Amino acid sequence: MSKWSHINGSIRVDGLGGLIPKPLFGDLFKTVEYDDPEEKWDECNVPCGSEGSIQVNIWQNPDPCCMAQYTINVFGDLRDYSDVQEVSDWFEKIVKKSGLSIRSAVLTCDVEFDAIHTFLYVSNDDPIKVYIADTKGI
Repeated sequence: MSKWSHINGSIRVDGLGGLIPKPLFGDLFKTVEYDDPEEKWDECNVPCGSEGSIQVNIWQNPDPCCMAQYTINVFGDLRDYSDVQEVSDWFEKIVKKSGLSIRSAVLTCDVEFDAIHTFLYVSNDDPIKVYIADTKGI
């Protein structure tokens, strides 16, 4: 039987007037899908299960005067994957070491038959807050 991890999150990126070019995000989120060529699997830099990685959707605010310029949605169902520490390390790399102006971020990793880990980041917060809900009996 496969073990699945279900990922869901949102990251708010601040900036004015599109000062952060959207293509910059491509280097941070190299994702992969089941039928992608092996070379793309080798380049993947996000948490990844046996059938593909998490996926990322980047929304750009059409109002150039608004401080909230981007919202990054992170989601996915990772088969044969339960490495919560890798998810935590990846999340920390994005929110603290990417050079982006992250206002706030939240990411949930629900490992089937184990626990739900929720990671919460608010700018200037150190360390990232982690909440764990045990779901073994559910």
